[in-house]
Amino acid sequence: SLRRQVRDVKDSLSLGQAGGAGGRGGVDGGANPNEPEESANRGRGAQASAKSLRELWLKKLECEAVLTLLKKLEVVRDAPNAFDALIHTRPCRIGAAVVLLSNALNTMFSE
Repeated sequence: SLRRQVRDVKDSLSLGQAGGAGGRGGVDGGANPNEPEESANRGRGAQASAKSLRELWLKKLECEAVLTLLKKLEVVRDAPNAFDALIHTRPCRIGAAVVLLSNALNTMFSE
């Protein structure tokens, strides 16, 4: 689902950039010639901040996806040592070891 969200945001960013560049009319990027230059600059600033907000959101989604993958990698990487530690203790904790191994296998073969 994170991958789908990242893809959707990337698509909307590319559509926004293509539509924003092509949809403007006039010499000064679509600003009303009767408005003072200050308000036109505010409009450009708002567009830039909206674009940067979208880019930050995309970056956040990418970071969440990376953190999720790292968490899954850690579960799989730590499973053999944790399994051995649970098996070789007195008393043997076979139930906990099996649950740990099952969790690692589910993580390996999930999406």
